[in-house]
Amino acid sequence: MARLFIKDASVKFVIPPGPFSGATEYNCSVKTAELVTTPGDITKYATLCDTIQQQGASSYAIHLVGVQDWATGGLSLFLWTNAGATARVVIQAHGKSSAFAAGTPGIDATVVLSEGTYGGESNTWAEFEVELPCTARPVLATTTPTVLSPEQEASIEAATELNRDAEKSSKKAA
Repeated sequence: MARLFIKDASVKFVIPPGPFSGATEYNCSVKTAELVTTPGDITKYATLCDTIQQQGASSYAIHLVGVQDWATGGLSLFLWTNAGATARVVIQAHGKSSAFAAGTPGIDATVVLSEGTYGGESNTWAEFEVELPCTARPVLATTTPTVLSPEQEASIEAATELNRDAEKSSKKAA
């Protein structure tokens, strides 16, 4: 049994999403790193004989809380500088030295970056909190992540097409 007790964890980002070998680690800036799942809405339809229902797809986000670090190489500056970009984030909550395995899996997600909190109360550490929406269902990594999953690749291609379409529309409007 491998119950999860978090003492240390690994939080790594790759931008643009790609091979895991190019990841930058931000463990020392983060105290909370978690996958948040929101179940999809239930749609009901009443017929003359009964009510039928269908649950929509879940949505996913990576929730991070940590100390603000605005120095070069700090996570706060990374999020601020790259807001709106798509990135790959891999979290190993079993410990930064733990191998990815069936009993000690990690999360491999493709997310859209956004800025974290800036500032805070006086006489205390300034924390940031941010929720990074996933572009596809994250992968439960039971082996060391290398290439992107087919779902991650498809979500990146779709986002790229949407960006191209938006650029074309704005050029036509100008």
